[in-house]
Amino acid sequence: MKYVMNHEGKPHRKFFEDICAIPHGSYNEKGISDYLVQFAEERGLSFYRDELWNVLIKKAGSPGYEKHPPVMLQAHTDMVCVKRPESDFNFETDSLQLFVEDGWLQAKDTTLGADCGHGVAYMLAILDDPELAHPPLEAFFSVQEEVGIGGPNFFDYSKVQAKKLINFDIFDEGLSWISTTSVKGGDFLRKVALEPTFRPMYQLHVGGGTGGHAALDIGNDQANAIRIAARFLRKVMKEIHINLASIDGGTARNNIPGECRIVFSCNSFFVQRLKEIAQELEQEIKREYAGTDPNLYLKFGEGPYLEKVLADASTRSVVSFLLQLPTGVHMRRFMSNGLALIVPKGQPGDGLVTTSRNLGVVKLAGDQLTVGYMFRSMLDSQITEMMDQTMLLAEAFGASWDQVFDYRGHTYRESDPLHTLWNQVYKEATGQEVRGVAAHVGTDVGTIVQHIPGMDVMTIGPNTLDIHKPGERMEVASFDRTYDYVKTILSRL
Repeated sequence: MKYVMNHEGKPHRKFFEDICAIPHGSYNEKGISDYLVQFAEERGLSFYRDELWNVLIKKAGSPGYEKHPPVMLQAHTDMVCVKRPESDFNFETDSLQLFVEDGWLQAKDTTLGADCGHGVAYMLAILDDPELAHPPLEAFFSVQEEVGIGGPNFFDYSKVQAKKLINFDIFDEGLSWISTTSVKGGDFLRKVALEPTFRPMYQLHVGGGTGGHAALDIGNDQANAIRIAARFLRKVMKEIHINLASIDGGTARNNIPGECRIVFSCNSFFVQRLKEIAQELEQEIKREYAGTDPNLYLKFGEGPYLEKVLADASTRSVVSFLLQLPTGVHMRRFMSNGLALIVPKGQPGDGLVTTSRNLGVVKLAGDQLTVGYMFRSMLDSQITEMMDQTMLLAEAFGASWDQVFDYRGHTYRESDPLHTLWNQVYKEATGQEVRGVAAHVGTDVGTIVQHIPGMDVMTIGPNTLDIHKPGERMEVASFDRTYDYVKTILSRL
């Protein structure tokens, strides 16, 4: 792999580029897990790896720090794998193609995986540094965070002694989470009735959506490509008899879908009207989402021939379900438990999203419709209410719920010693206070604290933009500064 950053005196840069050479999407973390084990073996560090590929690497305290209380460092090794539609990049086999532009590190046509690759790089650089002053370290490299905090749910915490946790899953320099959300995610499943057809096939591609992180970006009220595809089908069905044959949209439950493709059968007599409806809807959505999704488009054309389509009743039911399934913000707030909720960069200034739902994925395979979905809230009562509402709707359309993950949020205490130290270090370096934010995100922290009650927790990370979408980028100077903050913090523990 060709390196694109100068690594002299910056070991975290090299480690970040090294891990970008290893495919490491969710459920595909074995390669990076092997790399971590080899790293530990080569340096004589003790390690533990479980069958999910979580890895824990331990390092003794530096001279003078041997008897200090141990500290856990934690980041997840999996990344969200999204590429531009025209890209032939293969996340299962290819190394990310990195480049630096205007001081920001990016990957050509794909996500960068700075979420949470910057933390993995920091941890490796710390473990590799023989001169760094630090207490005993327990570096927890978790898996499957992006698909529901899978790894930490099943980790053997008897291997851990630390009661202090430095978590790296945050993307704004000088920011620290005060509160994170609880999340439930899974799939709505529905069998559909199929029948043969001899009518021509047509397709519609909804593309160009901004997409992005279903927690960080949900408050922007962006377009959902799956919903737009369902909207097109509903408009057509008011005038023309069609049968749905295929639908494929979105990449992950935790992402706002920017792309969706549908194939349907229809009498060729109506082709011109179908084109007109697509053009009319495209103009509508361009006006509606001009501020959030300026590149949205609808592309209509002939489709691939498929032998079977959904029967009339199944077509109507699927379209109705996708059109009525709620997605987006459910509640915003300015205050929660007496804390002012500070809105992170890039979020609208009209209050922090506290509760949301995301229609993230839809796929039709044979007679099985799968709809990937996520509930998220700072308030467990709101998740319960949303699930009750949505389950009743699903039942009405004959869909069942298959829950895949359920993880807890975490409320931090700004008075915790780690947070106080982080604030002190940041103020010395910048003259500014660390900004505490109650955020509409979920991280591994809530799950870890469930298993190790009473953990003293802080979060720290560099400036990163456009997370979970092509164009994701990390500011190199902030990447460097934040590593220096971490080293200073460790030297004072």
